[in-house]
This record gives sequence, structure tokens and C-alpha cells, in this order.
Amino acid sequence: MTRNMRDAALVSQIIAGHDGRDLLALAEPAPDYLAAIEQSVSGMRLAWTDDFGYGSMYTTPQSAGIIAHVRTAAEGFRQLGASVEATDEQWEDFFVSYLAMSHSYDGNKQVPKPSAEQLKNASESRARNWQRFDRLFARYDLLLSPCAPFTAYTVDEWHRAWNVEGDKYPHRTFAPTYTVNTHMFNLLGLPALSIPCGFIDGLPVGLQLVARRDREAVLYQAAAAFLNAFPRTERPPVS
Repeated sequence: MTRNMRDAALVSQIIAGHDGRDLLALAEPAPDYLAAIEQSVSGMRLAWTDDFGYGSMYTTPQSAGIIAHVRTAAEGFRQLGASVEATDEQWEDFFVSYLAMSHSYDGNKQVPKPSAEQLKNASESRARNWQRFDRLFARYDLLLSPCAPFTAYTVDEWHRAWNVEGDKYPHRTFAPTYTVNTHMFNLLGLPALSIPCGFIDGLPVGLQLVARRDREAVLYQAAAAFLNAFPRTERPPVS
């Protein structure tokens, strides 16, 4: 979390790269992220999704207004020479797969382990979602979406969502509603970032950019170009 794209690129430049102690580290030196933020997005191909095809099950009363607001902001990329097209790709709900995989490797003996069939189904669902992104990124440089279909909760709302009213949410927990547009990229290992694109009811909302694995430089390039063209200098009211 940084205040500008230069700081974000600088942090990544410092921590990214190859490391023989880390099986998941980049095999090659990291790209020049700082150089990327100086580049234009003219000619870049961007896809847009309202809710990844499964998000409607997690909607809140704010969702429609936030999606419309962020979609309008995303169309600003056209003024910078990029194309923005809605994708009709439909992904599968991530949460069941995540639970099965997470519980499989959880050392807590109180957590029930999934059956072999459940783990197989979870793995295959993850693979199908991966393939959908593979198809998408064969045509587009980035995928755009709202970061979250709701604004920040009050402390009391947050407490009730997590500790009191969990049963009213899909899967009987607030967790997937909270992470509906973001958790899938942890599960799939795809880079994503959120940039500010305005306020609703006095609270900030974000535009999410998602890229193919190891394409963080393109994320920084697009985010920097957008924020240079459409800087957000507003501040929410504070008490």
C-alpha cells in the first residue's frame, strides 16, 4: 500500500527477483518497474468485468452503484489510447475450492479434512478458472474490475458481519463476500492492484487491475498512466 505508483514500483523493484532459497521466486532478474511507470498505454488492450460472472451471489445494496461508477472510471483508459471491452467470460465461484485446498493443508486437527473427491473437484475448478484467465490474457493485456462491491464498513457493521450475522451470507460466512473480487488472485497467483477512482457516500472506491503472472510491470504502467491522467486529490471527511 503506497501513496503513489512510483513508491509501489520502487518497493517491488527492491523485493522482487530471483532467490535460490525461494522455490516461487522469479527465475530471472525483475523487470524495470520504475521505467514502466513512464510508458504510455496507447494501444493497450483492456478487458472489463462487472463481477466475474459469479459475483451476483455476493451483491450488497451498494453493488450496482459502485460497479457503474468504477466502470465509468475504467472507460477513461480510452482517452489514453487504450481499448476497453466488456468480456463475457464467466468464472466459477472461488470459495469452495479455496476452503477444500486450505483445509487439506491446515494443521489444525479441529478443521475437517475434505474427501479425496472434494479435493479433486476443487483442484479441477481452480484449473478451469486458470484456463479462463489464460484465454483472456491471450487477447488482452489486463483485466479491469471493481476492487470491492461495497464501501468500508463501520466498526459495528464489521463486527456484526464477522461475528454475529455470518449465517446470512453465502457459504454462511462474510469471508467470501468481503473478498469476492480479490481472493481468486491469491488462489491463482495472479498479480493485481487497486487504484483510487472516486468516492461514493463519502467513502473511497477502487478500480482493480489484474495481469498475467509475472506481468507486474504492465500493472504499474497502466496504473501510473491512469492516475497521471485522472489524479485523485480528494480526501474523505474526517471527524
